[in-house]
Amino acid sequence: MKIRILLIVIGLFLEIGMASSQYTMNDPFSRWGIGERTIQDNAFCKGLAGVSIAPPDLNVVLLDNPASYAWLKETSFQSSMMVNETKYQGDISSSPYRGGQVGEVAFAFKRNGSPYGFALGINNYSRVGYNMGNAFTVNDSLTGDITHSGEGGIHQLVFGGARSFSFGMDSAHYMGQQLSLGINGNFMFGAMSFHRKMDFDNTQMYDTRFDQWLEVKTLRYDISLMHQAPLIGNTKKSIKQHLVILTSTLVHSPSFDLKANERIYGVSTVPYAGEDITLDTGFVSVSGKGRLRVPEQWKVAGMLTWLNKAGGKYSCGVQYAEQDWSNPTTTFSLNTIGNFSKSKRTAFFAEAQPFSSERSTNFWSSIRYRVGYTAGTENIQLNGNSLAIKAWSAGLTIPLRASKSSSALHFSFQNISKSAGETLATHQNVIAVGFQMQP
Repeated sequence: MKIRILLIVIGLFLEIGMASSQYTMNDPFSRWGIGERTIQDNAFCKGLAGVSIAPPDLNVVLLDNPASYAWLKETSFQSSMMVNETKYQGDISSSPYRGGQVGEVAFAFKRNGSPYGFALGINNYSRVGYNMGNAFTVNDSLTGDITHSGEGGIHQLVFGGARSFSFGMDSAHYMGQQLSLGINGNFMFGAMSFHRKMDFDNTQMYDTRFDQWLEVKTLRYDISLMHQAPLIGNTKKSIKQHLVILTSTLVHSPSFDLKANERIYGVSTVPYAGEDITLDTGFVSVSGKGRLRVPEQWKVAGMLTWLNKAGGKYSCGVQYAEQDWSNPTTTFSLNTIGNFSKSKRTAFFAEAQPFSSERSTNFWSSIRYRVGYTAGTENIQLNGNSLAIKAWSAGLTIPLRASKSSSALHFSFQNISKSAGETLATHQNVIAVGFQMQP
């Protein structure tokens, strides 16, 4: 009981810290729309190239797939931290930018043998973080610099439950089919700000600055189902060996209105004695409520798992996600909201655990290894070119107390590349560390 109370206290502090923190990244593509949507705050999933709905480990809480809560073995707590390095090149280039932040925090509540599972956690829906500038020339006597910057993002407080059903199982532990259904409620909150500053080298010209803020508060939901069935091997042993299992997952996020308060403010200044002197306050001033119609999203995944004689487990699979942003409707003045397209991503992953914790003979044989690769396009278009994304990753899980609990540390590395033709490209390296604990 004391351990569980401690988990709750730790989780609350982490969640509060995460909700109040700013994003330490520099991704110019997060300037458009509501920011970057290619996010995975779970350190375990980072090692699978962002696969977030297929569970090769039944101890990891997957907030993106509520049906997985009913498959968890026991009550669990997990958290993640990220450090990243980003560099972009093209018409505008930069030095490497380094930063870090708290990732996903989640609790799962599951009684051993119960068909019900519940989860509570916090993660990110989108994030904004960029700072870039370049010089411009109007004529021989009129030049200057323009700077674009932004920060913030949208968080999600996730709460959900699931129920599993078994078919064909009997008292002799015959393995049949299993089906689970789950639903998440997601309370979305946060703030994003977008800034543009134009400074003229000619001190007789007025400089300008535009600031835009969005303060988000809205609610949405996800529904999902998972199905598992044995394909090959002996299913009538209490200890499963030489068995191939197929797991299928479907997650649907219905379309919803992202509601927020919007403020836009513009001022003109002139430099004097090294300082910006404001000449006109509020020559552009907008304040009011608005909404963005976020389209529905579908995710589907399939996974094959082989249980060998040594108690090891080998899994491989694929995940596909699609969301059509071709015709967004909004009352916001978001940056280039019309230059959106369909988002499509395909990910391949594999995980290997040579021996079970009880049968491992050394430190290395008890570790779980995983790799992943993702390719696709995001919902942003620049000069008619869709934003292409490619990512590969690798990771491992180290058990903390073999044979006694499922507590573990997750380590992952991910390399992400984004490009929109020859206009602009970014390269990001991410190191993620996750802690998972079962009291």
